[in-house]
Amino acid sequence: MPLFEFKCNDCGYQFEELTSSTATELPLCPECKKADTKKLPSLTSLGSVAGQSGSNQFQAPSCSPGGG
Repeated sequence: MPLFEFKCNDCGYQFEELTSSTATELPLCPECKKADTKKLPSLTSLGSVAGQSGSNQFQAPSCSPGGG
């Protein structure tokens, strides 16, 4: 099961939870025990959006032959 990040709309507490990606129920807030939580966007989905802007900060360094 993947790890997702959630935020409580009631108290603002952010937490991570191992949850099925197809789960329909959101977890209770471990801080205030309310059911008013929302799933936050994952870093991988944000990274793919940033990659579309033309910025490629994770490009491998180029190697030149005989670099001595």
